[in-house]
Amino acid sequence: MKIARLRNKGELELKNEIIEYPSELAGNRNLFTGLYTGHANHPNYNINNWTGAVVKIKPNTTYTVKRWSDSNRFQVMTGNLDNGIYAKMTGTPQVVGDYNENHVDVSLTITSREDDEYLVAYLSNQGHFEDILLKVEEGNKATQYTPSPEELGLDYPDFIKKFNQKIHPEGIFLTPEIIEFPDADSFGIRAFGDMTMVSELIEDCSFKEWFWLDFVPYDESTSSSSKVRVNSQIIPYDCTLHMSLVGNQQHECYWYINGKSLRARKMITGGGEWTDNQSISISAGDELYIEVSTTLTTTTIEDTLILRLDDENGIKVAEFDFVLEPTCYLTTAMVGYFNKADDGIELTAMRELRSHSGYKYQDVLEEYAQISPIIIRGIEQSEDRDYYYNMIKDVVDNIVIWGANEEWEKAETAYLDLYYYLKERFEVV
Repeated sequence: MKIARLRNKGELELKNEIIEYPSELAGNRNLFTGLYTGHANHPNYNINNWTGAVVKIKPNTTYTVKRWSDSNRFQVMTGNLDNGIYAKMTGTPQVVGDYNENHVDVSLTITSREDDEYLVAYLSNQGHFEDILLKVEEGNKATQYTPSPEELGLDYPDFIKKFNQKIHPEGIFLTPEIIEFPDADSFGIRAFGDMTMVSELIEDCSFKEWFWLDFVPYDESTSSSSKVRVNSQIIPYDCTLHMSLVGNQQHECYWYINGKSLRARKMITGGGEWTDNQSISISAGDELYIEVSTTLTTTTIEDTLILRLDDENGIKVAEFDFVLEPTCYLTTAMVGYFNKADDGIELTAMRELRSHSGYKYQDVLEEYAQISPIIIRGIEQSEDRDYYYNMIKDVVDNIVIWGANEEWEKAETAYLDLYYYLKERFEVV
C-alpha cells in the first residue's frame, strides 16, 4: 500500500515509493467513518430502531470491531448484500456477538470468508444513545480509538472521496472502502489551507511528481507583428508536454526550449492549425518559454493557452491568458474597412515589400508603428473615411502589381509618399 501525506507547506512530490506511514494509520485505520441512527430490518431479528454501520472488506481477513459506549446489544456479521439500498444480507451471514447481553467497552473479532464482501455492525439505540464510538480494523487486536481524518470532517479535494454510509428506513447506503484512480500513473495533488490530510491509494500504483509552470505573459510586439511571450521556467523532470487553446483564432504558437524554437501552431484562413509539435518531449533542467503572435489580425485576440502532461487529457501544469492587439497599420485598416481577407493579396504584398525593403527603413518603420494608429484614429473620426481608405486601397493595388513584377523601388516610393501625406494631413508630429 502506498501512503501519501499532504502537508500544509505546499506540494508533495510523489515517487514510486512509500513516502511515510502517517500516525493515523498506526495499528490500522478505523474503517468506519461515522454512525447514523435509523430504521431498518436486522437480517435475523425484526427490530424497529437500531444504530449501525457497514464497510466493504477483503476475503479471508480477520477484523476486530470495538465499541466504547454502553448498549444492551452488539453483534457483527460478514457476508454479502444486494446492490442498491440494503435492508438484509443475502445468503447465510456469519455472526459474532450476543444480541441480548449488555456490552460496554468490548470488542468482537471475526474472520471473513472467501466470498464475504461486507462487514455490518449492529447496535441497539435503545435508550437513545447519542455518543457511540465504534472502530473496525484489520487484525485480532483492538487498538486505542483515534478519529480517522474522515471523522474529523477534513475537506478533501474532489479526487479523494469521503465515506458516506447512512442508514435509512429502506436500508443502508454503501460506499467503497478505497478509491480507485483511473490514471494513477499521472496523478498530482496539492495541499491547501492549514490542513494535514491523508489518503490511501491502491496497491502497485506508480506516481509522477506534481509541478506547476508559473508563466506570466508580457507584450513583445514589434512593428511587424503583435506578440506575447512568457517568462522562462525550468522543467523539473523528463516528461511530455501537450499544448492547447481554449479558442481557435488566427495566431501562431511557439515552444522555446533552451532558446531553440519549435512551431506548435500555424495560422490558416480563419484560425490556426496544430503542427506535429503540439506535444513535445522535454528533459529535466530544460529552460522553457512560450510565444504567441500574429500578423494578420484587424481585431483584438483574447485566448487562453494550457499545457498538460502527456496529452489533452493529462494533468494541467500551466495556464495563462493572453491578448494580441490588432496591428493597426494603414493597409490592415483598409483591409478591415473593405472586409477583405486578412491573408489576401493586399497584406501578402505588403509583407513581401517589408521583407524585401524593410532593412533600409528601420527608423521609418519604428516611427510608422507608433504613428499609424493615430492616423487610423483620425480617419475613423473623419467624415471622409471612404475617401481616405480608397486612397490607401489605390496605392496598395499598385504595390500588388509592382511587387509581382519586382519593381520594389516604385512600391517603396508610393507607400512612403502615402504615409507622409497622411501623417501631415492628420497633423501627427
